[in-house]
Order: sequence, then structure tokens, then C-alpha cells
Amino acid sequence: MINVANYVGIPWKHLGRNKKGIDCYGLAMLVYKEELNIKLPDYTYPVYEKEQVAFTPESFPIMNCLSSVETSSMQEYDILWLRVPWKAIVNHVGIYAGDGYFLEVNDPAGCILTKLKRRIDIIHQAFRVNQKALENLNESS
Repeated sequence: MINVANYVGIPWKHLGRNKKGIDCYGLAMLVYKEELNIKLPDYTYPVYEKEQVAFTPESFPIMNCLSSVETSSMQEYDILWLRVPWKAIVNHVGIYAGDGYFLEVNDPAGCILTKLKRRIDIIHQAFRVNQKALENLNESS
């Protein structure tokens, strides 16, 4: 089970990758590293194109290592792609923590534990990391 107490309260920092400050994908990288001893690849800029997030395998290598899962079948550590409701763009990542909650980071709150039911409308897609594909990706980089 994810030790959420290790992450809740970490401040938000654009492109942050450690407990001094993290962004939403930095949280995913940190949780996977500390909890599962798995190194997720970072993304390369530019990720944003005309106010749309370009989640492409070229700019976001983790896309090559994810398998889509139904939200009703989510397991701890599944990665959630979230969208901004008023723009309908995908630009946020969260980590499913189990029991109907997920971890996310935002400005100004920092890392928080959110009840999934409160935010189900903004979940774009849930993904599970394919560890074999991730190993292959890490070996080739």
C-alpha cells in the first residue's frame, strides 16, 4: 500500500522532482522510485502545444510503457491522466492510492490525497505501467 504520509504536504514546484518540491509527474516519478524501486522516464519539452498537452511517445516516453485500464479496475500505483474540465485538455497526472483515493499535486496546495468520487469527471484515462516495456525503455536510454 502506498505510504501516502510520505507525500502529502510536499509543496508544488514546476518541474520539481524531489520532496523539496514536485509537480504532478514528479510525484509519479517519486512514488515509483521510493515505493517500488522503479525509475520512470522523465518527459522532454515541449510537452505543451497550443494549450494542448502533447502526450506523445517522443515527448513523454512513459507512453510507450502504459497499458490502459478501466477506472473500475484500477489498482494502487496506476497512473491517472486528468483533464481540465473547462478546457477539456489532458494536462495533469495522479497516482491511484487505493480505496477510492488518489494522490495529486497542484499549486498552491502541493501534494494532497483526493477522493476519487470528487474528481471522477476529470479522469481522462487510467494506465498501468508495463514493467517489461519500461525495462526495455530504460535499457535503450
